[in-house]
Amino acid sequence: MTVIVLIVLTVFALAFLLWVACYAGPPDLLGHRTGWRRSSWREAEERAEALVQQLLSDDEYRQLRRYGYLEIASPSLPFRTYRVPRNKGQVGVFEDGVLTMKLCIQSVEPIPDGDTIVMHKLMIEGNEREYLRIANRFPPTFNGMRRGTALW
Repeated sequence: MTVIVLIVLTVFALAFLLWVACYAGPPDLLGHRTGWRRSSWREAEERAEALVQQLLSDDEYRQLRRYGYLEIASPSLPFRTYRVPRNKGQVGVFEDGVLTMKLCIQSVEPIPDGDTIVMHKLMIEGNEREYLRIANRFPPTFNGMRRGTALW
């Protein structure tokens, strides 16, 4: 009888651990947010959005909401702009209005999209040279990206 109870308890414990593994924790790479951490992730997104509103000018924030990206002027090259997407994605580098490359920089841990926008803005404006040094670079193509081909 005790063996059956132990087996049943073990099955329930494993089912619980599987449930926790599937529904707890930070969002995965696809952005799925589930389980008991949903409310804390939502709070983080709200704080990040408040930071974006506080950090950006009214015009920048309107652009971000209307077009889904933020354009940041290069501090060192007057003809270069960086187009940071609202949601996860590569940053487009435009020179005289022409897409010249795509950049990929991401945090080690998942962070809200608003924090990603702030990260790119502060890195570009604060130390553009270092930003470009650590970014993975990709050439533009007609569809925006050539798979697996880095420039540097």
